[in-house]
Amino acid sequence: MIKIEIGKERIETANELKKAFGEVHKKIKLVEEKMNEINQESALLIDELTNLRRIESDFINDLLEEHGTGKLDPFELKWIKEQ
Repeated sequence: MIKIEIGKERIETANELKKAFGEVHKKIKLVEEKMNEINQESALLIDELTNLRRIESDFINDLLEEHGTGKLDPFELKWIKEQ
């Protein structure tokens, strides 16, 4: 095997590339970590929303049982009975 000097300028270029690759790799790792955090947070929020929808459904069912067929006016919070 023969080793050939590539020159000071090319060595500097190679070192700059190596450094740039390292910096980009670090940034990618940070983005991946943030994405994982966001995915975990969104999963918790989806679970919370699902739970709220279940509570809302139970609430409406209770109103239906108590007042009969109708719907809740979301502005006045009064039950509008269907005839």
